[in-house]
Amino acid sequence: MPPEYYMQWLPDELRVEPMNGLSGETVDSLLAMGYSLSFKFYMEDVNAVLIDPQTGEVAGSHDLRHEF
Repeated sequence: MPPEYYMQWLPDELRVEPMNGLSGETVDSLLAMGYSLSFKFYMEDVNAVLIDPQTGEVAGSHDLRHEF
């Protein structure tokens, strides 16, 4: 499962879940570009509904990482 990450505006930081996380090389590259990284063990659930405007078809998904 890919890492969950989120670009926060205030404070200006990239929040990353450490499990299944970014490689050391990616972390080093982001820091070299000036990003501030914050490692969070839990951010939030992501649940989504998509409605295709052309067909009206509805699809949904839930975040398996934090499903209660």
